[in-house]
Amino acid sequence: TKHAINAATLPELEAALHRELQGQAALQQSSDFVEGATAFQQRRSPHFTDS
Repeated sequence: TKHAINAATLPELEAALHRELQGQAALQQSSDFVEGATAFQQRRSPHFTDS
């Protein structure tokens, strides 16, 4: 049933969302993230330095 499927997959989804949150938090602290966001706001091409 739909309830059984949701009950079985919800913990996996929550774990995946938690991993995604951790990854995004780490990426948002990079200089390239800041440059990308700044360039977008200033409507210019980004100049990335870290590969």
